[in-house]
Amino acid sequence: MKLHRFIGDFDLKKSTVEIFDPKLIHQMTKVLRFKKGSQLILGDGRGGEALGEIRKISPTSVLVSLQKKNHTKENASVSLYVALLKRENFEWVAQKATEIGVSEIIPLQTERVVKQGLKEDRIRKIIQEAVEQSGHRTIPELLPIMKFEDALQRSKDSSSRWFFDQLGKSFSNAKKSKKGSVSIFIGPEGGWTEKEKSMAKKSGLEIVSLENFTLRAETAAIIGVFMASSLKYKKGK
Repeated sequence: MKLHRFIGDFDLKKSTVEIFDPKLIHQMTKVLRFKKGSQLILGDGRGGEALGEIRKISPTSVLVSLQKKNHTKENASVSLYVALLKRENFEWVAQKATEIGVSEIIPLQTERVVKQGLKEDRIRKIIQEAVEQSGHRTIPELLPIMKFEDALQRSKDSSSRWFFDQLGKSFSNAKKSKKGSVSIFIGPEGGWTEKEKSMAKKSGLEIVSLENFTLRAETAAIIGVFMASSLKYKKGK
C-alpha cells in the first residue's frame, strides 16, 4: 500500500507532530479521507523523514505520532541556472527538475530574456508537490532572479560547470566529476548572445552541446539535470 507523503516545517525530533495548516487538514480529511490509525509519511524538506500514524483528528488539527525516522543527505548538489522562460515553461522545468533531483533553481536575467518577474510562491508550491510525489526528501531552493554575471561568479566553486550551447563541444567530451557539485547553465528561447558566450568561456565554464539537435530551453534544462543527477547517484556505487 502506497503511503502519502507530506513535506512541511515539521519538527521530526518530537514523538508527535500536530498539524494546524487548514489546507493540509482539508487534504487529509476531505480529499484522502484519513481516519484515526491511518499511516502517512512526514518530511521536513531538509532530508528528514518519518513514518507517522494519525492519533487524533479534529476540524482544526491533526495529531500524528512519529515512528520510524530517517535522515539522508544528497551526495552532491545540482544547481540549475536557467533563463526566465514563459510562465508555463518555467513551471514545467521547476517540476521536472525537482522530480529528477535538482538541489537549487536559479532564474537568470539574460540579454534575450523577454519575460520579467516570477510568481515565486506558485513555483515553490509546484516544487514542494513534486518532492512529495517523487519521493525526494529535500526541497530544492528557489533563489531570487539573478543577473548572468553574478551567476557566473556564484558558480565558481562547483566541480563541474556546463554551459549548454548548440555550437559547443560534444557533451560526451565534457568534464564529468562524480564528486562535489554541478552547475548547469541554460539560456532563453532566443539563445545566448555572443557576449554571454564569451563571458562564460572566460569564467571557466565548459561550452557543451547535446550533439546536433536544436532543443527547446526547457528540454535542455531537464536533460542537463538528468545527466548531472545520474553522476551523483553513481557516486555511491
